[in-house]
Amino acid sequence: MMHQIHSFNFSADSLSTQQERVKLTDSLFAVLGQNPDVHAHIVNIRPLTEILCEVEIFVTKVGSGKINAKELFAYLDHPDRANIKKEKLLQCVKIVPRVEMNHEDIKRYLSSPPKGFSENEWRQAIVDNPDQQNLLPYPIYGYKELDDRRQRQLKERDTQRKSLGNLNDRLKTAAQDIQQINGLKHMFNEDAKRLRYRILRIIAASHNNSYQNAVSVEEEKLLSRLETIAVCVNAPNRLHDRIENLHDFLRSNKEGLENRKKEASDHQSLSEEESAALKRYLNRRQQDLDIISDSLQNNIDDVQIMLKEQL
Repeated sequence: MMHQIHSFNFSADSLSTQQERVKLTDSLFAVLGQNPDVHAHIVNIRPLTEILCEVEIFVTKVGSGKINAKELFAYLDHPDRANIKKEKLLQCVKIVPRVEMNHEDIKRYLSSPPKGFSENEWRQAIVDNPDQQNLLPYPIYGYKELDDRRQRQLKERDTQRKSLGNLNDRLKTAAQDIQQINGLKHMFNEDAKRLRYRILRIIAASHNNSYQNAVSVEEEKLLSRLETIAVCVNAPNRLHDRIENLHDFLRSNKEGLENRKKEASDHQSLSEEESAALKRYLNRRQQDLDIISDSLQNNIDDVQIMLKEQL
């Protein structure tokens, strides 16, 4: 162990604030020689009696880590440090290094009874030890030490009760927090249910609208006819291409055609039979155009719907 125990002649409540602990570490810094590489750290503060407490510390050095408790005790117990200890640690009544005992040390300690105890009494104390793995018998001499041990036990009991009370308070606070969290969780679950319901309604409405806007059979037939007409007009070598070719031919041979027309009008004329045949042909084409025009007039609404959808 690298820790040391310092016993101070004041109550543990005197070190309950961070400011008081900083003052104590500053005093230890002065006792340790005011070396900036050496720092004292408070581990625990344990009340012993109403006017006595125990402070557990360890000291570190930059580059070396924790300083051994025995070496630190030897440094603090040196006569040269007596004056500075009295000045900075005026209320410190005892300094004890906390050293962990190994198996051999424990065996050696139990093998010989302490002063004032017979071998039978010491052996009986070892037998009566309720926890031989964690506890060792310790001699107490006189009423003063017995009363001191009793006071320590009472103080330890009060400390444990206080700690238990703090734990109970924290448990109650945690239970309240859990209750609030459960309430929020219930609210979130309800909101999630409502949100899922709204999403389902939106999906159902969108599907319903898609079915309502479906194309009817008549519209499909009309669309098929229009697509057929578009293919007949726009397909390669069909009506549109032929008209373009004819237009290009007429434009490129305009003068020659006009001359030939003039010559034909001067020297040739249609006979009556040719004129009648041409008239009949034009009449048939006019009838076909009238039929197409009537069909479009009868289906003008459908045609407008299809044109809007294409736009």
